[in-house]
Amino acid sequence: MYSDLTTMPRKDPTDGVIRVAIWREYKARCFFCGDLIDRLGDMHLDHYMPRTLRGTETFKEICQHDGIPDFFEFDSYYNLVPTHPACNLKKSDRIFTPTTRSHSLEEILSHVKALEIEEAKIRKNIASSEPLGYVYAEWKAGSIQLEEIERLLESNTTDALIITFAYNRRNFETDLTDDHLSRVLKDKLVSELKSEFKDVSILKEGQISDICFLKVALWGVQLYQFKQFYSEDWYWYETAAFDTTFKRDYRQFDSIVSMSWPIKGHKGHEEKIEAIKEEKDIIS
Repeated sequence: MYSDLTTMPRKDPTDGVIRVAIWREYKARCFFCGDLIDRLGDMHLDHYMPRTLRGTETFKEICQHDGIPDFFEFDSYYNLVPTHPACNLKKSDRIFTPTTRSHSLEEILSHVKALEIEEAKIRKNIASSEPLGYVYAEWKAGSIQLEEIERLLESNTTDALIITFAYNRRNFETDLTDDHLSRVLKDKLVSELKSEFKDVSILKEGQISDICFLKVALWGVQLYQFKQFYSEDWYWYETAAFDTTFKRDYRQFDSIVSMSWPIKGHKGHEEKIEAIKEEKDIIS
């Protein structure tokens, strides 16, 4: 079965690309029960040969009996299979009978070549798409959740507009905490974006001095489609312009933004602060 192999490349089971490749190749079906797995995010990757066997005498005996090479890689396409969480937990570290093992390992082996091709295709897709590559890099850096990158890779989406929204805390004279003010304004912006655009990914949020920002990806949206969008209190930038501004001088943020984009300025802060205070009272 493995006579032509000299190595088994290791695959990181937590890598979104690896997970999506397996999801696609196995047609989103559980390896053990054969039923569909409802969501990619729900998929568990099971090690068919349990990793607890690594380096044990039991595994050496299995290798001799089954003709498994001594370089067998537990974290590889030769051993990783998609499962329902319940099926994975039920199987646990179970070692199957020789007949069942032989049949299953041969089936797993039959998918390996296609998995390598699918992985290469996905990585090429990421490399050739600046927005998708950017989002993937954010995920690798820990800025966004695995479910988000899986959703994007699963949908084959590559075209996106990456925008940074920002507001200056100095524009608000309020006794609200910065965290509460930021949360209310951010939730409002995200709600407006999701009501206007179909696919919105929140990539990063943070604060630089008095400037709070939220970086988002709008999938399948072009700049001309976005330019009509307006959210009170927030200025918007294409990401490169935003980053350049802060490299220049974040203290000139308001004047630089006003010169950069012909959009509405701040207004109605007193009414807004009262509304935020009312929400705070309701929450508390």
